[in-house]
Amino acid sequence: MIRSLSRELGLTIEHRKILSDRELADRQIEDSLFFSIGKFQKIGEHYPLDLPGVYQSPKGDRQLNGKGIAIVAIDADGLATGW
Repeated sequence: MIRSLSRELGLTIEHRKILSDRELADRQIEDSLFFSIGKFQKIGEHYPLDLPGVYQSPKGDRQLNGKGIAIVAIDADGLATGW
């Protein structure tokens, strides 16, 4: 689900530049699971509430907690486990 979320949200031009300024190569950025989160970022209902960083707003929308660049954590088996 986290990989899907990463593909769906993508990375803003501003956040891509920040990563480039930190000397990450374009290929490293593209191969990683970085994605951008906006303030009160709404996401689809198909993302479960037990997915890390997901919560339900008082209005009932599913949203992401935080703002900025999400850096996905990968475990030893290659599974995306959070950010």
